[in-house]
Amino acid sequence: MIPFADQQDTVWATVKHEVPLKEVKIIASSYDSSVIDTYNMSNISGDTLFRYVMNGRGDGCRFECYVEVVDSLDRVVQSSPHKFFWGITPMPKYKENDSLGRPRYLNYLTRTTGIVTVGTGAFTTTQNIINIQQNYILGAVWKNDSIKSDGSETVVPSDSVVVEGTITFYNGQTRIGNPYSKLTKFTTGHYVDTILLTADHLKDTVGDKYEGLLLKINAARRIGGTWPTSGSNSLLVFKDTTFTKNGTKAIDTFLVWVDSDTDIDDSPEPTWPKQIIGILTQYDTSEPYWSMYEVYPRSINDLLTELGINESSLSATLQKDGVLLRWNFTDVENTSLIRVQRKKDDEKFYSIVAELKPDQRTFKDTDIENKSREYRVIGITKDGKVFEIGRITIVPKNSIKEFNISINNNLVKDNIDFELALPSRGQIDLGLYNSSGALVKNIFSGIIDKGYTRFFIDIKDLPSGVYFIKEKKNNRSLKLNIVK
Repeated sequence: MIPFADQQDTVWATVKHEVPLKEVKIIASSYDSSVIDTYNMSNISGDTLFRYVMNGRGDGCRFECYVEVVDSLDRVVQSSPHKFFWGITPMPKYKENDSLGRPRYLNYLTRTTGIVTVGTGAFTTTQNIINIQQNYILGAVWKNDSIKSDGSETVVPSDSVVVEGTITFYNGQTRIGNPYSKLTKFTTGHYVDTILLTADHLKDTVGDKYEGLLLKINAARRIGGTWPTSGSNSLLVFKDTTFTKNGTKAIDTFLVWVDSDTDIDDSPEPTWPKQIIGILTQYDTSEPYWSMYEVYPRSINDLLTELGINESSLSATLQKDGVLLRWNFTDVENTSLIRVQRKKDDEKFYSIVAELKPDQRTFKDTDIENKSREYRVIGITKDGKVFEIGRITIVPKNSIKEFNISINNNLVKDNIDFELALPSRGQIDLGLYNSSGALVKNIFSGIIDKGYTRFFIDIKDLPSGVYFIKEKKNNRSLKLNIVK
């Protein structure tokens, strides 16, 4: 159904008509070109069956065509379009999203390859929903509405497969599969590497880069949700081992979905901290589809990797004569050195700005060049091991280029702590709105000076749901998920 690279594709058309036909042609476009090509179809049988053999294209060529018929009365009829990617297509190409987080190429047919990371029956026993991966940074989901009884499409982690299907969309997640789906198994026993991420990698918009990927994330402790009883699902909130630092946009909490089709709900809760392994998926029910990224562990074994963590914090204060850094961390045995690194916004790599005694907890960088910079503070042990105490970004006030609303964590419960960046002094009108667009809280109305301003809102009286902080004058909004 999908031609391979450089393979010809034959287009057939059956035309029912009452008067003679003037022309039957294919209207097509290929790759990302705006050029429209026209091909005249050949009459094959009687005056109803027509054919055209299309030249082959390369892997990943996006192609769309339809048949147009003109009769002797100059009446025009067009078929529904046929849309597909030629050959084998890299995951990032067919998974491309628009500004609202929806797939640009919805309903196209595509083919891709990978190693299975989630096998048949892992999260559902009625449908064949699997995950595949290309190296350790590209993941995807394939779905068939049923599991074939002959086992031809039953796979386990480490299988090598080629999958085909229609590009579909489900609550923020791009999939390929039904209404057209096909899976071909090849070899098995392939190793899949996993990438170590932090909660900050899973925040709004950023998390989409890793959707469908098998990942590792360090969990310090569970801070929300209830460990499931047997036969039930549960959405849990965890704190990772990277801690929110004052003045940054770092996020330190993430979501874990426990599916009742796994053995996790039948197992006692592990003693934290642990390293969690799981598939990153998304369950966002409203646009823009850029949030609610969740880690899906496949079995209790994905929650049992021991982890020794170092509780730490880092803050920074921008002063007239430099930047003052302060940090704290739980002492790591044999720490011999604290190193402060800095990377300015026009630099690709960190440079070392200080090496300090292990008991020192402050440092002042007297470089006052008016540029954004990121600091990284690490500890080094006597045997050469390195552990990170924290990272923090400093932005000079006069480098603010545009109005912005930002928050450390868009998953909130009892209060909201967010920040405005203002490039100039002006009138600000802030409100909190529900998903229907109704105003539920007035936050602020008045004049604010240029720079950064923080706001704290009590939301204990609000129910769970999707909300938006909106600023009228600048027409900006920030999506929140309130979970009680």
